[in-house]
Amino acid sequence: MLQVARLSVRPLAEAAPRLVEFLQAEIGPSGGARDRAGRGDLYYTAFALDGLVALQSELPKQRVARFLADFGL
Repeated sequence: MLQVARLSVRPLAEAAPRLVEFLQAEIGPSGGARDRAGRGDLYYTAFALDGLVALQSELPKQRVARFLADFGL
């Protein structure tokens, strides 16, 4: 899935920076990507991180690591 998503960067050239901004903004202070209620959620975090990886963007590793530690990961 990530390999196919990486191929989308070229067609999304103009939109890619805005997508990166959106995905990074969805990762809240807790380090988890926000669910519909605005709370950090493991499920949403996985998709946000996959999106950032596919767009070859920098990951907020320290914040996410703290969030994942709460799950024993």
